[in-house]
Amino acid sequence: MFAGIFARSLALCLFTSAAALAADPAPTCPVTPLAENEVTFEKIQERLGDKATSSAIVLACLPDSYKKNFALMRDSNSMQGSNPKEPRVIIYGKDARTMIAFNNEKPGNLEIIQYTGTPPKFSPREIVFSQAGPPTYHGKPESCVSCHGTGDKFRPVWDSYDIWPGAFGSLSANGRDMMPDGECAEYEAFTKSIADPKTSGTSPYKALKYQPVERIKKQCFFDGQGDGSRASPTAHLNHLLNRLAFDRTMANIKSNPNFKRYRFALLSVAIGCNRLDSSPGPSNMTENILAGKTPANGTPNPPLDYAATKAKMTAHMKDDLDRRVRDLAASGNYAASCTRPADAVSAANGPAFQLVRVSECPTCANQFAGCVKSCVAGGKATKECNQSCFGTCNADSSCQAKCTSMA
Repeated sequence: MFAGIFARSLALCLFTSAAALAADPAPTCPVTPLAENEVTFEKIQERLGDKATSSAIVLACLPDSYKKNFALMRDSNSMQGSNPKEPRVIIYGKDARTMIAFNNEKPGNLEIIQYTGTPPKFSPREIVFSQAGPPTYHGKPESCVSCHGTGDKFRPVWDSYDIWPGAFGSLSANGRDMMPDGECAEYEAFTKSIADPKTSGTSPYKALKYQPVERIKKQCFFDGQGDGSRASPTAHLNHLLNRLAFDRTMANIKSNPNFKRYRFALLSVAIGCNRLDSSPGPSNMTENILAGKTPANGTPNPPLDYAATKAKMTAHMKDDLDRRVRDLAASGNYAASCTRPADAVSAANGPAFQLVRVSECPTCANQFAGCVKSCVAGGKATKECNQSCFGTCNADSSCQAKCTSMA
């Protein structure tokens, strides 16, 4: 009798355990999935409405392009938290005209940037989920304007090629987009955890299709999307945003009330013609533009101080470079910087040539770690301490010998 009871109990236990392992399957889209040209805040609200109760459900209704084109932020200044184990995700589809960001917080929210209108412009949207009821749709959220700007000046915040601090795929070197060793290990650990059958199917991370990486020594390189480009998701997003910026610039020029009057003169200058007799207005309009004069009447423009302009641009580029290096230093993966060439904006002097990883400075690693520990004990944030201790190993010759190891 007891053997029978034990057998039934064991069977029940095994059944319960199997059910637990099979629990929380990936959600399915409760409505007709959105087509590529339908992925907008308005269409999500119209079609899903109160059924959009989580990030995972919205993802289930998006086309595949949004599940394989995304950037992962292991460290972000966004209001959505992030870390290497639970990164912030920015999905952007084929053309980045609708970008949607989320993390693994519950109930969480979707931060959306759309590129629409005539002339086109970027604008924010937000969907906030609730454990107690339907989601809230915000057509004009105010929480993001302090970083992204307001009105016509609203824009995505994304660093230019070839460095994206905080992202998986933060650097580009020798024409390939890559991850240093520590970052690569974090990426591999994250994707392995998502592939684990024990990870709930309701996790929004489960819906994504992750790029494989190729390890070469202490670095990882993205294998791309099978198109042979080997571009990282971060570089791909950078490329798409550049195209939208160009499109927006051209749209703004064409919407200017003076564009029609000067369009031929602008075209002649752009293609290097000295004169277009068919252009409206004075026959010498193009010559006046090329001569630095006011097009309509030939009045000389104030002379440009090219030396001052070059110095100003050089200083601006140096400041931007310094800011991006500081952002990387905040990660705590870098202990030293290289001595710069005299020309701070030379093509061979990108950030990848300025930083030396802590792992490359074994004789100074303890000193760097001690500096950070002492700083944190003093009440400062870890990021701030990483930045203030960056450069601790500058005088270490073994570190300087590794100066170009990331090139």
